[in-house]
Amino acid sequence: MIVDCDSPRRSSGSCPLSQINRLTAGWANYFSLGPVTDAYKAIDQYTWYRLRRWLCAKHKVGNTGTTRYPREYFHEVLGLAWLQPRVRNFPWAKV
Repeated sequence: MIVDCDSPRRSSGSCPLSQINRLTAGWANYFSLGPVTDAYKAIDQYTWYRLRRWLCAKHKVGNTGTTRYPREYFHEVLGLAWLQPRVRNFPWAKV
């Protein structure tokens, strides 16, 4: 079960990034056949957007949070898995 990261009033106080990474990696492995570049891009954008919204609500950031929480912050600092580089490893995928 995935904990809802949309609510800033979670009792644990943190979003389970390891669960999100496992879920997206499993989804990417299962749906790895065919043209997946656009789908991976959409999933990456959606997870970044939702986590950014959750952090803004948790820390009461009034704006969209793109300056305070850029995409690199999630991937490099927090360790959010990025699906787009996986496509380069597929011999049949068109990038």
